[in-house]
Order: sequence, then C-alpha cells, then structure tokens
Amino acid sequence: MAGRPPLRGLSGLPVAGPFADNWENAKCFEAGEGDLLIDTYPKSGTTWVSEIVDLILHNGDTKKTQRGAIFERVPFVEFAVPGMPTGTEILNTMKPPRVIKSHLPVHLVPNSFWEKKCKVMGGRRGPGMMTIP
Repeated sequence: MAGRPPLRGLSGLPVAGPFADNWENAKCFEAGEGDLLIDTYPKSGTTWVSEIVDLILHNGDTKKTQRGAIFERVPFVEFAVPGMPTGTEILNTMKPPRVIKSHLPVHLVPNSFWEKKCKVMGGRRGPGMMTIP
C-alpha cells in the first residue's frame, strides 16, 4: 500500500499533492443558490456534523441518508485522490441546494460561496485540541 502523498504549499498552507494539483478546479467552483458549506478544521467533527445536517434536511429519515457514502452525499470541495472523482466533479453532478464540506481557511474558500450568499457553518478549534499530549 502506498503511503500518504507528499505535502505541498498552497498559499502558505500544507496540503496533499493531489489537492494542490486540483486547486484551480476547487477555487473556481461555482456554488449554487441555497448551497450550505460546512467549513471546519480537520479532525473537529466535520463528518459527524455532515451526517446531522443531512438527517435534518431529510426530516430525520435515516433511509434517505443511506443513499450513499457521506463523501458522496456531502463532498469536500477541495477533495482530490488519484483514481477517484474529485470533489468538484461529484458536486457538479448534484443539483443545488447541496451540502458541501471543506477544511479550507476562510480566505481560501471559493469566492462563489460569498457571491451567492450561501449559508456557511464554521467550526473552529485550536489544533492543540485535536492532538494527544
């Protein structure tokens, strides 16, 4: 099994090489009216919050939330792994309103989220809160 891809710099932020390669697609992503962005620091409950939001939007119907894996139902806009569809490719097959995840700092979130006045849920915790002493 191959290890993790090497990190590269993206606006001063260390990211996996494939994410950096896909940056132009993520940066130019066109958010839609009514889209909801969940933007959190890594390892701070992003998937958990995504599942809860998906349940709320489907009135608690767990059968509707079993329509696919969470990364398909609530894709990361910046996601890129060789051999898999990118986050933007998955999102472009979905109709707004969509629930979208990101670990990008606010200044790197695609401008279309702000231009379309999308709802944004932000979760911020200090990196030290996610480490084991």
